[in-house]
Amino acid sequence: MPTKKHDNTKVHSSKIKTICWILIVLFLSFLCYLPMLLQKQGLHIPAALLNAKYLFVLTPLTCSIIVEISEHTLKQWFLDLFTSKKIFQSILLCILFIIAGLTTSYIYSITKGNQHLFYNVYPTISFIIINGIYLFIMALLEEAAWRNSFLRRISNQTIKIHYTFYTGIIWGLWHIPMWYIRNSLTIKEILFFFIWTILLSLIIGFAYYNYQNIFILAFLHTIFNTCFLAPMEWNIILLIIILFIFALFTNLFKHKKCSI
Repeated sequence: MPTKKHDNTKVHSSKIKTICWILIVLFLSFLCYLPMLLQKQGLHIPAALLNAKYLFVLTPLTCSIIVEISEHTLKQWFLDLFTSKKIFQSILLCILFIIAGLTTSYIYSITKGNQHLFYNVYPTISFIIINGIYLFIMALLEEAAWRNSFLRRISNQTIKIHYTFYTGIIWGLWHIPMWYIRNSLTIKEILFFFIWTILLSLIIGFAYYNYQNIFILAFLHTIFNTCFLAPMEWNIILLIIILFIFALFTNLFKHKKCSI
């Protein structure tokens, strides 16, 4: 029977491994956009190095797979990606977020006199399909690492709202090189996107704990990237309202043992 000292050592080792994972992922992800940053500073950078930006999304997933292999849990991690729970409820949740996002975007377009908002973002049906497929694939890669690996590890199979909050902070920090270097966002814009990312982490974390299916998580992630077209300030207020409703009518803020 494992001793208390053995259990404490195991927990300490897990925390050290998690911290190392965070630092390595953040560092390697920054390196992916470093060539682009240097090019913006006027330096000549070979095209091959500029292509490192395409490794950005793969970095957390690759590090997660390495950890799973080292712990001989890769098979279980892979099987956990496709666990299905409460399929009807999860689909209903996605539909509600589509309605919420598009409705808010429509209200914004009317009140601000931007009637061509939807057309400007999605000019053709083919663009909607191609863009949607691309974003869904990117969301699959992100969710496999951030929810199915990182959140699962730090939450220790317990549903606690602060773990989804911690995940959102690290997830937001991970996005900063992309926001600042590739998208050229201002500090104010990055702050809004950072808050938005934390709020998304709470909602997607809720979906992970309740539905435990990578396709639902990725679809929900894609909805936030495609249907919430209003300015970030509007979207943040909308998500805060939604989270407040979740807190009233769901177990979002309750401690509950998870079955994973």
